[in-house]
Order: sequence, then C-alpha cells, then structure tokens
Amino acid sequence: MTHKVTGGTMGCLIARRLGISSWVALFLFGVVGGFLLAGMLLQESRLEEFTLPGTAPMVLPASGGLSAPSAPLAQTARDELDTFEPVIRAPLPNVKAATDEKFSRPRFYSTELGTHRKLYVAVLTSPDTVHTEARNINQTLAHITTSMGFFMTGEANMALPKNLHDVVIFPSEDMDLPLKTAEYLADHHGHLYDYFFVVRDSTYVRGYRLQELVEDLSVSVDVLLAGRVGGRCQLDGGLLMSRQVLMSVAGRRSQCEAEHGSAGQDRALIACLEQQAGLACSDHVQRKKFVSGAWSELDPASVVDQPGLVTVRGVHSTADANRLHAAFSRLEIGQIDERISELRLALEANQRNMHALSRAKNGGLGDSADEAAPEPLPWPAGSAAPVRTSSRHHINMWLRFSETHSYLQTPNGVRDAHSRVDKLDVEDVIALGMAEVRKSGPYRMVKLKAGYRRFDGGRGMDYIMDLEVQPEQGGDSEIRRVEVHRPMLKAELVPMPFVTEKPTVTVVLPVTADQITRAEQFVQNVINNNENLSVVLYLIAGDSSLEVFRPLVQLVQASNKRSASMSRRMGWMTVKETKAPSQFFIMDAVSKKVSSKALILLFNEPALEYDSELFNRARMQTIRGWEIFCPIPWVEYHPDLIYNDGARGDKLEIHKNYGHFDGDFYGILSFYMDDYLTMREKTLSDIPRFHSSSPAADQPDLHPYDLYGAFLRHSGLHAHRAVDPSFRLYYFTRTCPASPRVFHQRACVNSLLAGIGSQHQLAEVLEEYRKHRAQAAANAI
Repeated sequence: MTHKVTGGTMGCLIARRLGISSWVALFLFGVVGGFLLAGMLLQESRLEEFTLPGTAPMVLPASGGLSAPSAPLAQTARDELDTFEPVIRAPLPNVKAATDEKFSRPRFYSTELGTHRKLYVAVLTSPDTVHTEARNINQTLAHITTSMGFFMTGEANMALPKNLHDVVIFPSEDMDLPLKTAEYLADHHGHLYDYFFVVRDSTYVRGYRLQELVEDLSVSVDVLLAGRVGGRCQLDGGLLMSRQVLMSVAGRRSQCEAEHGSAGQDRALIACLEQQAGLACSDHVQRKKFVSGAWSELDPASVVDQPGLVTVRGVHSTADANRLHAAFSRLEIGQIDERISELRLALEANQRNMHALSRAKNGGLGDSADEAAPEPLPWPAGSAAPVRTSSRHHINMWLRFSETHSYLQTPNGVRDAHSRVDKLDVEDVIALGMAEVRKSGPYRMVKLKAGYRRFDGGRGMDYIMDLEVQPEQGGDSEIRRVEVHRPMLKAELVPMPFVTEKPTVTVVLPVTADQITRAEQFVQNVINNNENLSVVLYLIAGDSSLEVFRPLVQLVQASNKRSASMSRRMGWMTVKETKAPSQFFIMDAVSKKVSSKALILLFNEPALEYDSELFNRARMQTIRGWEIFCPIPWVEYHPDLIYNDGARGDKLEIHKNYGHFDGDFYGILSFYMDDYLTMREKTLSDIPRFHSSSPAADQPDLHPYDLYGAFLRHSGLHAHRAVDPSFRLYYFTRTCPASPRVFHQRACVNSLLAGIGSQHQLAEVLEEYRKHRAQAAANAI
C-alpha cells in the first residue's frame, strides 16, 4: 500500500514526534518558509553586471545562487585576470581655492548681530550760544545720556568750551542747519541707534523722562514725535524720530531744500521727514504723549509733574536753567521716595507671613528624611540669606548673652562681662525689641530671660531674645520672643595707593646670646636665596661677652667678601647691655644707619621659619604715609608636648595640634622709616630719644606703650593687623615686662600662657602628672 505524505502530513508527524501540537508546528513551518522566500527575493534584487576591460559583460544568473556565472569567461578575460597588477597613481596636485581672500569679521558683536544703542541726542547750537545755552544743556543732560553731540555752523578753529565734547562744525555756507544735521546723523550714526532726538540748545530737556519715553516705544513702529505749538509740530520743543524715519531723508537734502526751503529751517526738516517717510508728525504715539512747555508759563517754585512733559523751550539764561533743573530734580526725587515708601510698606505688611513661610520651608517639605531641606526665605524681606555651611565643622553658632555678660564668647572663657560697645549694643536691641512688643499693647519689660546672637559676614547680626514683659496696668508676666536683625552697612571701596614688590626690605633682627643658632640659620638662608633684602643684626651681649657672636659675624664677613653686592646689604650693630632693650632703643639706633625711605621689617625673635613670601607680604601690605603691617603669626607649641617621637619635619605644619595663631604677639612689625621718624617726634614727651652710648636710660618696663601702640596713638596711619600663614615661628622662650600696668605686658603674658600647648594637650599632661604622683605615693606606701 502506498502512502502519500504531504507537507501538512509531514508537519503533523514531526509535531507528534516532538510532542507539540499540530497548529504550533504549522506556524513554525510558515515562519521558516517566509524567511526563505524573502531571502530568494532579496537575492534577485542584488544581481549586478560586471564588465572587464575589453571583454563582454559577465551576468550573474537570475536563479541558482552565485556559485557560477551563466556562461564561461572568454580566454582573453581569464588571461587578463591572471596577469592583473595594481597601479599606484600619483597624488593629485594641490588645488588652490578659487579666491584667496581673507574673511574679516566685524569689530563689534553689535555690528554682526545688528543691535543698536537706544538714543542719540543732537543739540543745535550757534557760535553765539555755544558758551551759554549749549553749556547749560550739557550740564543737565550729559550725565543721563552719554550719546550726545552738538551741531553748529561757523569757523572750524573757533574756541569751544572745554567740557563740550563731540562738536560738529559745518561751513558757514550751509545755512540750513537742521537738514544738514539730519543728513550727518543718517550718514554717520544711522546704523548705530534706534532713536534720534534733535533739539535746540535753548530748550531744557528732562533726561530721565526722555529715557523712559524711548524705553517704552517699540522699534517695530516708525516714530516722528514732537511737541505741538499752535497746533503744529515745532523743532524748538524737540523732535524724536526713529531710525527708519531718519534714513528716509538720507541723500535727499537738495530735494528737500528745493521743495520745502521756503517754509523755514524747522518746518523744512519736519515737512521733508513727513514726505519721505510717509508719516505725519504727531505729539503722541503708542499711547505715549510728548508735551513741550514754555518757560514763560512755568513757575519753578511750584512746578508740578504735568503728564508727558518732556521739554521746556525758551530757557536762555544759566540761572533759569539751574532753577528749572533743581525744581524737576526735587520733583523726581520726591516721586522716587514715594515709590520707596510704598515698597517698604508692602514689604513690612508681608514680612511676617514670609518669615512664617521661611520657617516652614526650613523644616523641609520632602516626604523622606533623606531629601534636603529647601533654602529658607531670608528675613527681613530683601536681606541676604544666611550662609549654609557645607559640614558640621563650620557651623555658625548662636552665642548666648544676658544684659550684663556673654557666654562662650572665646575658646578659653565661659562667662565674660560685656565691653562698653557690647553693652550699648545689647541695650539698643532690647529697646528695639520692646518697641515691637508695645505695638500689641502697653507693656513694660521685667527682664531679659535669654538672648542669642549670631554674626554672618554677608548678612549682619541676628538676635533672638526672650523678653519677660508685664502689662503696665498690672497682671501676670509673660514671655515674648522677638527677633532683631542688624544688617551690614553698605560696602565702601577705600582708595589705596599703588604698591609693588620691588622695594628692598630692611630686616632688623635683634639677637641675644641664646639666639645665635637661629640667627645663623636665618642669615644663611638670606645668603643662599639671594633675596632683595638688607639685613641689620642688632647683637645684644647681655651678661655674655661679644666673643659669642664671632661665628655669626664671621659668616656675614665671609659673605660680604664673596659678593660685592652683599656687602651693602649685610651689617651688624652691637650693644653691651645687661637687659633686653626696647623696640624704641633699637629703632633709634638703626635710624642713624639706614635711609629715611627704607622699608623696615622688625623681628623681635629670630626663631622664624624662612620663607620668601613673607617679605613680599611686607612689601604689599606696608604703604608709606598710609599703612603699617603687624601680622598675626603662627607660633609652634612646646616641642616636648606636640612631638611624642621627638622628630620635627623640615617645615612647620599649620595644624591645631602643633601650634596656633597668636593674636597677642606683636613682635613682627613692618613700616617705613620716615613714618617712624614722624611718629617718634610725637612720642618724645612719653619716651625720650635714646642713644647707643647710654643704654641705661632705656627703661622698657616704664614705657606706656610698645612700638605698635605708638603707631596706633600718634601716627594717624592705618594698622593692618590680620592672620598671615606666611609668618611661622618656632617655639621660643618669652620675656615679658615686669610692670603690669601696660597693655603689651598683659598681651605678652597671655601669649606666654597660650603658647605652651592647647588645652587638650595641657590636660593630658596634667592627668599624666596626677597619675604619676598617685603611683609614686602608692609605691612609697
């Protein structure tokens, strides 16, 4: 028996064999067949015809794939394919561009973008009025619009006022000044400005009102605006035209003179503009009105702001122009003050709601705790927002205060009494807070329950006070919280003289017998670095012999022999004195050896880490006749406390564990010698002038002030006192004056106590000492 197996039957058998349904098998066979059919059609569409040189074309078969050509190749074609060799063609010669012209860009962006400045004012004047009326309009209008020119006919070499700029003088033959001016503006300024205002010099112009009018006009509409006199536009009151209207008369001056010259100069220009631009002159455009008044109709003592009043014609004398300008200035200032008052009232009415919203937003509006809180609204309205710190290490803390004391004001103090300035400040803010409380009723203050303040360098001082108040008619007391903000004053730019880093610094370095090693290191660094310095070593023998300074002196002498330039920059002075001399004694002696124009850098201690930058700091921060420089240096703590392993690096590292900026150290001072000599004359009544031959006359313990204090009291110079990391001092032993009556003695003691170590380090040492004592006592028992 014969069985006929069809495709469908075969698919069903395979489906049964594979264990799948028949309809799935049919679907798979259909997809595969579709792909095969698409491949065959794509193969037919890609057939190409190849032609070899000198042979018949080779055509691929329409069916049967690409396995063989439909006909065998000719013998010549096969030989050509076997002997084919590639041919390397020579590169094409360089082809130059058809044009070798350089593309040039416009000089200004405004030229390329097609932008224009807003307004140009052209003032028509004459040789008779250029020194009077033209000068008046220049004084009242030039500070408002910088684009203004004066046009007149006359001699080219005639005398002009010194403060009159951009003056164009036409030959006397050009009698029609308005038309000639319009032609000049179209040729030279037509592509630069949107509007042009032509006016006589006998007309007063309200500059701010003119600017407001021009700013409100749209450049898409042609404008020909003038004040009406007798129902007609007149040039005396001013003529405002747009750029398109002005350019319509460019090159048509002769035609305008021929057609409208009989109407007069003023009417000829307006009639020509109307004819060429196809626009009638008007006193209003785009809902803006242009009004020109007459001087004879105004009273400067009772001038009012007439709507649309831009110019006042017929003002000939300087006195009248000044009176009119003062009257309108008072009027405009009053309008500005009224607007400011309105804005202030609006802000005050809304600031409470804004502050409440600020607190709500500061609390965060996100659904999750990870979402950052939004920026709070600043309070009061219009003030700078508080600075948001980037980490917890730089939080601007609120400091508590009472009516008499401040708490945690300094790192070393817990409760400090108010200074005179702080006391006045607290009394002032309490008064402001009570004034705010009394707006809700008659209250009297019982006491300040608690107060907090915080200073922000970009915002000012903020206060939060809890005031305990009681009604004046009696009753229970209550707590009212009041916030006060004292804003920063307006920043002021202080002019400073120009300084450079070229001056030679004269370093004055006192050296005692126990400081020779540090002094030798400093001198050796000066020699090695070849700085622009002049060093004066002031050698103080004390109880020792001058022979102890021989190594230091020999170092200087050897350096002077090696370099001739160094010999005039290195020197020394010696003094035989049992006690350390004062700064006045040292500088009186040095003043006889150096120039009066020398820049002095005085170091009380040679324990200074050498750095070239510190000398540049002295050059830049010290200004002759203006400023002295007293930096706050970084001073190292006692090495036995901070270096447990006994090793110190090559450079001092600025770190809180290794040292601190000593605000009580005044031993580094930079000034000019002539400033010192001027100041020294004023201190002779307190501190006499000293001579090196009589060191016993110097009594540092009895001086009422040190050198820095003398500059503050008697020089009148500004003292620049600030932290400067360029000045770094190794730990040194301080010697303070014996008298406790002077400020610099107390500062020296504070520097001595704070320079040993930090509070944490001292506490650790004290704890170790206590443990050691306790252990020793236990062992003794």
